[in-house]
Amino acid sequence: MSDMLLTGGNTPFERIAKRHHEGSLRLATAYATTQIIKVIEECDIQITDYFKIAADIRSAGSANTPELSDALVLATQALKDKKVAESALKVLMENAATNYGEQ
Repeated sequence: MSDMLLTGGNTPFERIAKRHHEGSLRLATAYATTQIIKVIEECDIQITDYFKIAADIRSAGSANTPELSDALVLATQALKDKKVAESALKVLMENAATNYGEQ
């Protein structure tokens, strides 16, 4: 008897609830994508800054300075963070393609 009450999601309210849920997931995916891209951009800036600092110090005739060492540590961490963020973005996009692909 209870099986007769199951509509399988065909009522207007069930379709609205499903679309609302899908829309919320798409919005969360879009927000996560923008946040990951911001992290990648910040990492790129930090890495570029290291190369600028290194070029300036070397053109001044210095080889190893504390400033260069500090910049290298930051650039190394930025590179690691960028790789993690790119991996996260790849997984996010694969999941999005699977969940929101051609319908």
